[in-house]
Amino acid sequence: MPELKSDTIVYLVNGKWYKIKPIGKELSKLNSIAVLYEQGNPIICVGSNEGYFIYSNSTWKQYSVNTERRKNIVSTVRAHQQKFYLATHSGIWAVTEKSVDSTYNSLIRPYGIETIALNFDVDAASAEKLWVLNEKWIGYIHDNKLTIVSDQFQLPPSTNLYYSFIQSDKKGNIYFGNIWAKYFISLNSKIPLPLMIENGFSSEGATSIFIDREQNIWFTDTRGICRFNNTRFVNYYQKNGMRENEVSAIIETNDGRLVLGHNKGLSIFNNGSFKTIDFPVKSLHTKRVLDIMKDTD
Repeated sequence: MPELKSDTIVYLVNGKWYKIKPIGKELSKLNSIAVLYEQGNPIICVGSNEGYFIYSNSTWKQYSVNTERRKNIVSTVRAHQQKFYLATHSGIWAVTEKSVDSTYNSLIRPYGIETIALNFDVDAASAEKLWVLNEKWIGYIHDNKLTIVSDQFQLPPSTNLYYSFIQSDKKGNIYFGNIWAKYFISLNSKIPLPLMIENGFSSEGATSIFIDREQNIWFTDTRGICRFNNTRFVNYYQKNGMRENEVSAIIETNDGRLVLGHNKGLSIFNNGSFKTIDFPVKSLHTKRVLDIMKDTD
């Protein structure tokens, strides 16, 4: 997913790049993406400051969650059991191309309707436990009941609420935050513990979180990537072999490799080392550098 609505979504299959046409010509920003498959065909949902967009049958369609601009912001998109779950300034929405379900909002309304991140338990076989993050509280929905895990924190507000995240591990520990701050809550405590610069991390917040099959916790941010396993952490940077320091996304392949997204390409982390893949289109900056070198020659 690109940063801008006017740019192109690309995907890699068997070493070959494919493109999906831009959502529109405007320069407005996108912030999250999720994919479902229907009879082998991808259905894509993208969140933005202008509601959300769904791509199906080679066509983009725009949807709103509220008529007010401020309340129409979609902060996070998650795909689960053939539905897209949206964290929005108007609450939680479970949507498809043909349906919209906002019944979760009656549960969270007493505590604050604005949600900035959602996620399901790592090993959840059904939609029984949905984690919900607000700037002032964290909780989960189970059997149509909201349980508040902690309300003893205040995340620094972000105008667009980009890069908000929440994730639980197999031990029941919770990791959450946004680009300005990140925290950890253990199974037996309601007190969030900071995971910031003073604790040895490369930055205060993070752009995303990922927990791999060995239960290592990976935080990506604009200064690199940190691996954390409750007892120790490791930082990785461009000097360690990554494509670049700024990391905007992370995911794991079926064979256990980690794929990191950057501005100009991908980094593949496997057995302690990195391999890189550049995006197919040269950036304007790269073109200018090549032109300067040509003129110099």
